Amino acid sequence: MRLELQLEVIKEVKKDGGSIVITVTPTFIQELKLDLSTHGKLVWKHKFIFYWISDVYLEAGLNVYTYTAINLDATVVSQGEKDTVTKVKDLVNKLGKKLDALEGKDTGGEREEIDTSKLSLQELYNSMLELDSDWVELYRKQIFRTKKTVAKIIKFELTVDFVVELNIRMTMGMNFNYTNAKRYVFGVYLFKHRTTTRTYNLVNEQYNLRLYAMGAVGLRAGVEIWPSVSLISRKVATVGIVAKLGAYLKDYGYVLYALHYEEGKRKTSNASGALYVEVGMFMDISANLSAFKGKVSWTPEIYTDETPLWSAGSTHAITAFEMKNADGEEDTPTVYLKNGGLDVLLPQSVQALTGFDLTTGKDRTETYDWNKFDISFDDPRFTTYHTGVYGGNYSQQYVKLNLSDWQHCNEPEIDCVMTLTYKGSDLSFSTNPVQLKVKVHWDRLRDGYPIHELSSTGGYIGWEQRKFGEALNLKTPARTGYTFEGWTYYLLENESDIFSYKGHEKQPTE
Repeated sequence: MRLELQLEVIKEVKKDGGSIVITVTPTFIQELKLDLSTHGKLVWKHKFIFYWISDVYLEAGLNVYTYTAINLDATVVSQGEKDTVTKVKDLVNKLGKKLDALEGKDTGGEREEIDTSKLSLQELYNSMLELDSDWVELYRKQIFRTKKTVAKIIKFELTVDFVVELNIRMTMGMNFNYTNAKRYVFGVYLFKHRTTTRTYNLVNEQYNLRLYAMGAVGLRAGVEIWPSVSLISRKVATVGIVAKLGAYLKDYGYVLYALHYEEGKRKTSNASGALYVEVGMFMDISANLSAFKGKVSWTPEIYTDETPLWSAGSTHAITAFEMKNADGEEDTPTVYLKNGGLDVLLPQSVQALTGFDLTTGKDRTETYDWNKFDISFDDPRFTTYHTGVYGGNYSQQYVKLNLSDWQHCNEPEIDCVMTLTYKGSDLSFSTNPVQLKVKVHWDRLRDGYPIHELSSTGGYIGWEQRKFGEALNLKTPARTGYTFEGWTYYLLENESDIFSYKGHEKQPTE
């Protein structure tokens, strides 16, 4: 049995040139499943060869499965007034969809209701960005106004106003669900008038809670210059140009908290957030054609531009490393050291972080410099050191194995796990740090040789291992905007320095 109740409460705050619409949508879900079973048995007693019924036992079992969910979602959106042309286009689109529906065509429909409890962080954020919002006027103060009449019915007019506008898209919500299942057993002995009760857990009791708030807010203040030519007055018919210029402030960000509890296990929680703030100058120029007190109007955009002057935080909301964790013993080492080569350059692939863009919501992957990471090892014999200038083209990080005499080391192979932890960016936080576990391997076995793969600019791509006499068959690397033309082979002059080499055409044979 399932009961679902969904409500919608809409509050509209009117402003000059638009409104701010607040929508609250609570959803309540209750599921209940009952299974009833009964059985009985005779309780026998005996003495010697004589048996008799001493009692009758009857038992009823009731399985109760419950699921409760509460979703509370709220949106705050600024909506501007639409001109006549836009209203007509919207009406034509609606009529077209209705005609397509009558003909049985797929119309795409309106924006579907979204079950936010099933969405990931990025999906939640994208659903917020998909909300339609406009600039809404908060405050207006006239600075200057002048008029000039020609032929008694033609008026030239110029007004200059100070205007403050707001553009807001914001969502807030709570998702809570609770799951439990128990078996209740009731028994009775008819002759002895005795009852028994027992309770069993069919599934572990568990609940999940998620709270979130995310939004994109814009605020701009400046002057609005409106030169126009009117017939009699601006209320009858007017043609003009509206130019707005001034300063703007934009904020993009989110805050998310999640809690999970399961009976018999440790309660876990995570909180994260990111904010990007930008300040700059803007200019908007549009035409203004209206008549009959604005009942018929058209305001096509002619020119728009924004020039950022200052920003804080990052537009890249980072959620994970692009490379997968090496947790199992069978994972291929990412870092490989051989014989006396006790230090090696870390590949660029471990520097790539993935997430999404706060301004667009799209997937985004970037490679960050080494000063953005903390590096640790589960074996203290491994360390790292850096060369070059952080942020430069040759900023490089090395892994070093500290052995005094590798040839007489009592361990022919050494494995450890290196952990990279992203330090985070300004105006962002996470209680669970973004980490990557990388397997590091060293050996002094005479079973082959390593191949270090470098780009033509000196970047370290990675490594591969080959047996002596085995065909190379190297993989083809991919890089956006580049065409791979082939490999050039070299032999290392110094085994501990992969940038010290001489030309060679064939692979080693011994």
